[in-house]
Parts: sequence; structure tokens; C-alpha cells
Amino acid sequence: VESQDVVLDPFSGSGTVSLEAILSGRVTFYADVNPLARLISSVKTQKIDIKEARSALRRVKRRYRTYRDGDRPDVVNIKLWYRPRTIVSLAKLRRAISSESPSNVTNLLWVTFSAAARKASLADPRFSVPVRPNLERIKIKRRSYRVWKLFEDQFVSNIERFENLSGTSEKLGKARCVGEDARFL
Repeated sequence: VESQDVVLDPFSGSGTVSLEAILSGRVTFYADVNPLARLISSVKTQKIDIKEARSALRRVKRRYRTYRDGDRPDVVNIKLWYRPRTIVSLAKLRRAISSESPSNVTNLLWVTFSAAARKASLADPRFSVPVRPNLERIKIKRRSYRVWKLFEDQFVSNIERFENLSGTSEKLGKARCVGEDARFL
């Protein structure tokens, strides 16, 4: 397979195919109907300035600590999925990230927010789709999560992945989102 080959991933999901394609020096085009999947694919396949990412994390942390509240999203049955204090913390974090200027780093912050929100939820961690466990029938260890700690730990983990890829940056291919619906590519 030549490095000039082009890869099309019409159902990109979390962007693994596109990431592998650019790591092998290929050009890749991806699409997905899910906006979060497109965002994850974008973050995984774009260069991230590690120094700027760490600086953004410090700015977000500073704002997060000063906010008492944030705009709570209009989500149906949100109280079924999150504890009240978790809702407040997620709203503060969302507000703190929203103050950042749009960039690849900001997209990384949003992907990290999504992962932290999932971990902080009451969803059953044994399933990839959000399902509430029947806590009376199933004993699941539920730790009391602090939203900022989940966010920061996930961010550090994500940055470590980018640092591990930094040595391959010279041979990276290019990735581009080409749409939402694979039927119209």
C-alpha cells in the first residue's frame, strides 16, 4: 500500500481508522452522523500544541474554581443521570470551557468534558450505551466522583497520548471531515 493512498471512513465513530491512516502517512476522509463522533475524530487526527493545551487547562481550572454556578443544560431527566452536586459541577465546567476561543485545544477540552461527564454519571459502567443500573438488584461499586478530578485526570491522559505521537509528526498524513451522512459523500 502506497502512502499516497486515500482512506475513506464513512462511519468514523471515535476516529481510530482515521488516526491509523494518518499515522501511516495517508490522507483520510471521515464522516459520521453523530456530532460527538465527528469531534472526537477531529481531535484525534489534528495536531495539538501541548504547551497551549496545558495553559488552557490552567485557565479553565482558574475559572471553574471562581464560578459558583453555570447554565444547566436543558436535558430531559437529567436528575436521573446525575446527582445534584454533579450537575452543578458539570455546569461550572461547561461554562469555564465555553470561555475559551475555538481551537483544536478547545475541541480537546470538549472531548475531555464528554468523557468526564460520562464517568460522573449514574450510568451503568458495564455498558457502552447509557443505561441506569437497577441498584436494588445489582451491586455496583459507586465511588463519589469529583467532576474536576475526573476532567483533569482524563485531560492528562489525553495529553500523554498526544505526547507519545509527537515523534511521528513528520510523517503524519492529513484528515478531513467530509460530512455527516455517508449516503451523500
